[in-house]
Amino acid sequence: SYTMNLPSQVMGVEAVKDDAYFKATTAKIAATRERIKKELNELGFTFPDSKANFIFASHKEVPAEELFRALREADIYVRHWNKPRISNSLRISVGTDEEMDRLIAFLKEYLEKRAQAKKQQLEMLNKKIAKMELERSRQTQSWNSERQMAKASNAYDANIMMEAELVKNITKGENNGNFK
Repeated sequence: SYTMNLPSQVMGVEAVKDDAYFKATTAKIAATRERIKKELNELGFTFPDSKANFIFASHKEVPAEELFRALREADIYVRHWNKPRISNSLRISVGTDEEMDRLIAFLKEYLEKRAQAKKQQLEMLNKKIAKMELERSRQTQSWNSERQMAKASNAYDANIMMEAELVKNITKGENNGNFK
């Protein structure tokens, strides 16, 4: 709830008494709200249907607190509460068409920059992964070569040992039929 001083209360009563002004103002707010709901939806925001002068919105990928801070830095003011169940939502009051156009333009630019940054991070990670996979492939090839060399070396060593054993047996005069 918002408190109002006496002059605001008097002006509010007078505004409601002027039926034509009241209807024109509420129709304009409703039209702006409906346009903004459509644009927010296209930007990836979700929200319950609103018939009030605000939209309680969440973005599917960007935390509300991050958006709140970015909007505040751009002098665009929305409400954010760090409370359970609503901490990922923003209360966006429906303002003038110019104010709402500024909000939408900022969100489009911010979300695009964020998407580009995310894309660049993914590209960097993919390059790093590809480099790691190439290095792993080289190591595997090296290991395979080393294994083959080790097998060949082991076979060679085994042959040398058999020949050494034969030479030893021959020098002792014991060939056991292995060598004639």
